[in-house]
Amino acid sequence: ETLASLSAPLRRYRQVMAATPPPPDAFAFSSDGELFAAVSDRRIQVWSTREGQKIAGWTDPIAAHDDSYSCIACSFVQKKHTKDGDLIVVAVGTANGVVLALDSTGVIWKSACHTGKVISLHFSKQGRVLITASRDGVICELDTWTGKSKDTLKALKKSINSLTVSHDEKFMVVSAKTTKLYSMKDKKEILKIPSDD
Repeated sequence: ETLASLSAPLRRYRQVMAATPPPPDAFAFSSDGELFAAVSDRRIQVWSTREGQKIAGWTDPIAAHDDSYSCIACSFVQKKHTKDGDLIVVAVGTANGVVLALDSTGVIWKSACHTGKVISLHFSKQGRVLITASRDGVICELDTWTGKSKDTLKALKKSINSLTVSHDEKFMVVSAKTTKLYSMKDKKEILKIPSDD
């Protein structure tokens, strides 16, 4: 009798859990706060924070089951020589070191600029440049529209844990066991803060 009475609640619990999406693997706001992007269950989605509505989505653009998404960034980007206004571009990084950029047409480009897990993505210069950081200790600056490398910096000898860029885009901080502050203009190290270990 006890098992029979638990049957209906257990069935309901399974239905609720099956309908509940998994938590996002990664998520990010655009620098202006107008967009929110998330990747979950191999689906990438973008919402307008103003209207609270989904405005774009893609299903598993890497299509590689031996890889997974590790980070995401989104931005409005003005395309040169068009009057279409700003376009939405989303970038995702993967555990295998691949970076993809997507727009409304799908994948724009794919880059294997890293040999380790991509841990951070940041759009700069009004979305025209994508900054990537990886566990391989390398930071890459990629052209948003072509994926071509504009600059590469071996920031750390060991794995990078995090990267952030100042709001005015003058400085970049890279962290692992050591935290380093760089000038964005010439990529020179300005400050080094060793860990307490």
